[in-house]
Amino acid sequence: MMRTTWVWVLLAFAPAAMALDPQRSLDHFGRQVWRTDSGLPQNTVHCILQTSDGYLWLGTDGGVVRFDGLDFVTFDAENTPQLASDTIYDLLQDASGALWISTASGLVRYRDGGFTAYSTAHGLPADTVWFTHEDRRHRMWAITSAGPAVFNGQSFVPIAGAQAAGPVNRQALAEDGQGRVWLGGSSGVFVFDSAPRVTQHLLSGVEAEAVGLDRQGNVWIGTGEGLDRYADGALTPIFSLEVTALEPDADGSMWVGTATGLAHVSARGVVLRSPASGERLEGVDRLFRDRQGILWIATERGLFRLAGDQLQSFAPSSPLAANRVLSLYEDREGDLWLGTGSGGLHLLRDQKFTTYSTRDGLSGDLVSCVFQGANREVWIGTDGAGLNRRTATGFAHYSTADGLSSNVVLSLAGGAGDDLWIGTPNGLNLLHQGRFQRFSSGNGLPDDFIRSLYTDRDSTLWIGTRHGLAHLAGGRFTSFSSLDGLGSDFIGAILRAGLDLWVGTSGGLSRLHDGNFTNYTVKQGLSNNTVTAMAQDGQGTLWLGTHGGGLNRWRDGGMQPFPLRSLPGTIYGVLEDGLGHLWLSSKTGIFRVTMAGVTGYGTADGMNIRECSGGGHPAAWKLADGSLWFATLDGVSVIDPAHAPENRVPPPVAIEKVLVNDRAVNPEGDLVLKPGAGRLEFQYAGLSFAAPQKVQYRYRLEGFDRGWIEAGTRRAAFYTNLPPGNYRFRVMAANNDGVWSTAGAVFGLRLLPHYYQTWWFYSALALASVLLGYLVYRWRVVQVEAQWGAVLRERGRIAREIHDTLAQGFAGISVQLEVAARLLGAGAAREPLDQARALARASLEEARTSIWNLRSQGAEAEDLPSRLSRSCSRIAGGSETKVYLQVKGTYRPVQRRIEEELLRIGQEAVTNAVRHAAASRIEVQLIYEAARVSLRVEDDGRGFATSANGRPGHYGIRGMQERAGEIDGALVLESTPGAGTRVMIEVPV
Repeated sequence: MMRTTWVWVLLAFAPAAMALDPQRSLDHFGRQVWRTDSGLPQNTVHCILQTSDGYLWLGTDGGVVRFDGLDFVTFDAENTPQLASDTIYDLLQDASGALWISTASGLVRYRDGGFTAYSTAHGLPADTVWFTHEDRRHRMWAITSAGPAVFNGQSFVPIAGAQAAGPVNRQALAEDGQGRVWLGGSSGVFVFDSAPRVTQHLLSGVEAEAVGLDRQGNVWIGTGEGLDRYADGALTPIFSLEVTALEPDADGSMWVGTATGLAHVSARGVVLRSPASGERLEGVDRLFRDRQGILWIATERGLFRLAGDQLQSFAPSSPLAANRVLSLYEDREGDLWLGTGSGGLHLLRDQKFTTYSTRDGLSGDLVSCVFQGANREVWIGTDGAGLNRRTATGFAHYSTADGLSSNVVLSLAGGAGDDLWIGTPNGLNLLHQGRFQRFSSGNGLPDDFIRSLYTDRDSTLWIGTRHGLAHLAGGRFTSFSSLDGLGSDFIGAILRAGLDLWVGTSGGLSRLHDGNFTNYTVKQGLSNNTVTAMAQDGQGTLWLGTHGGGLNRWRDGGMQPFPLRSLPGTIYGVLEDGLGHLWLSSKTGIFRVTMAGVTGYGTADGMNIRECSGGGHPAAWKLADGSLWFATLDGVSVIDPAHAPENRVPPPVAIEKVLVNDRAVNPEGDLVLKPGAGRLEFQYAGLSFAAPQKVQYRYRLEGFDRGWIEAGTRRAAFYTNLPPGNYRFRVMAANNDGVWSTAGAVFGLRLLPHYYQTWWFYSALALASVLLGYLVYRWRVVQVEAQWGAVLRERGRIAREIHDTLAQGFAGISVQLEVAARLLGAGAAREPLDQARALARASLEEARTSIWNLRSQGAEAEDLPSRLSRSCSRIAGGSETKVYLQVKGTYRPVQRRIEEELLRIGQEAVTNAVRHAAASRIEVQLIYEAARVSLRVEDDGRGFATSANGRPGHYGIRGMQERAGEIDGALVLESTPGAGTRVMIEVPV
């Protein structure tokens, strides 16, 4: 069994719960029956029990049955091996919550979803177990056909000296205040002490069928020979009728069921009782007292009720008037369950509505209108069966045979004194002192089809017809039609509110004020032009029911539709009860509108049919006693809002089944699901039997749902593709009166992840990603180093080639030019020769600079200041120019490409100052700051005009600008002819 959370109503609080109203007629209780065609395995119901989890259990000749109000689950010998027999005699739940099942072939215990069988092999005196009993010491007794035995926790121990005592039932056992157990049977009465052991054997050889205790501690014993009372050690005979059942009364007297009827034994003597109908009360099988103290008598010929001095029976047509009742049980909501010998399972429940129909004496079931006159007589008009008047004993009928113009009654209204106006399709009728007077179009009516009637404050009569409105005053009819300003000639409801007369038509709402009509239609805010019902509440608000447009209200001079989706579209009657609530009748039932919301009522609440579309006026009426009467298509339904029974018992909730990928699972404890559980289904039930079809549900999956899911009456929840994790499914239920369970049912589950959804997999994946990234990085480093090595080797080769060819060639040329200059001496060719010598020396110097630049790329370990200092020394070497290098700030390495570009810019600036500016002093500053590094080269040479951007054929300045752009630096060049040059660059780092 799935785990459930339940609310068990203790007997101490029983009066607060619902119960069958002792004032209600037996035939007006809600009745329901289940037989084999409804799901019962067999129609004989021996015993009934509601367990603490809220389920109803039934013992039948076809196995033990669990019932949740809608579905039956049967455990029998075929599907439950521990049940050796399908004949179930008795059911009992012990203090630990275990269910004991007494069968014709052993005893079975049901606990935590498992069955355990006990037989003679476990100590039972016989395999036929009539019933079980838990005593005050919580010891379990098994009463078998061979005597009693007591359970010691493992097996049963027979009680020596107790002879065969069967067949017996629970009414043959009683436990007194001293803890002694009194057990009757075919061998008399045995008395057991706390040992337990037999201490007395009374009425030896006499079959005892019933044993009972009264409030004084006296023991009453019913036998096949009569009734005896045991008190103060003495056995006193009372009478000699065959006794079959006993039930003590609150005053110390005893009710006794006999083979010939019911007897009441008190200090005043013995009184035999019979039903009020006068029929003979025979073969009493059971006596049962409900929580109201009402005595129910189960006999061979049906069920009876003793309420006060009234012994009542069901109508002869009722199945409970003929079927033998084997068991009676009152559930926590006050419903009375009856197990019969061949008629299945029956239920009697109290209901909010009482419905009167032909079964109660109405002339017809199709009721069109209902009305109460000033003399408080209730009149009911039918469609084809004439007029009815409620009397103290039933209903009196009036028809065409009595002078009524038609048996179709469309409308009713009060007249002077006790007079009654009746509208029919064949004219207007006045019932005066038992005689009918007719009025028709010949008397001045606009039409004989009288749809509605309304008696005004001045006792004049308004008549609604198909061809206009008529007013009867002073014995004369005055007609009004659309020509006079009515919205339509087809008249419906009529109502006086304040100084205005309101008339509902098929063309909107018409208001008669000071002799003039004003019409309101959909253009003025009305939801539909056909107005079918009207009522004014205590606050002066006018409520309008329409055909297809729902409810409207007129308040403060304005029309407003009442926006509630749960309200019906077509409304036939509108009433306000004494509590300020609004009641509406419609095709789909009766609805109560309160500030808390809308409540619908139907057949589950006592109506024979939900449809209230008889079409007459008034279709509903509030009586002087506060009760509300509604015309329906199957009788007239009545409710007293101030005294309607309310179910205040919150329903227990059970999670009946969990399906994983459409396969049921039955776990012990929380459910652990393997990876791949794509579909989950939870099936649950709210265990309220008052109206199970009206039970509402809400659920949530904690860990997945953000809030509660309102499921309505749906009894299953579905989830797909849940992520791995821990979850708790929680479901709550509300009964037919909206009372929610306090805790609900909870089911825990854990969904295991796939290997690729586990933390270790993600960790391994992350580690593998890091390792792969490192390997790719190392591969790239090796690849770059190899490429860089190749570049360095190529640069070395180029440097060697330049050194061995170009540089050596320039050196040779320079030597030859020097020799030629010495040999030539002065002359005209001297100047060109000196120029050639200078060019050769410059080209040689540039070649050496290029060789140095190519060779210097391998100096990876040197920092920028060192490399810059070495470059300045080399460039200025052999000249008279002094170069001063200063490093400011805290040195820190920067990106290699930034250092390379700064070095090249510095080399170019110093080279230009030495070769072209004829500078004597060059200052170089390398400045390290928090967000940038700066390089400044300043000389005192000849300078130049910056607009010239360098000499033609020389690209040093452009090269410095391009290098600065590569590293997002800002290059500033300042120079004036004759005033030196300053080169500055700042690079963000």
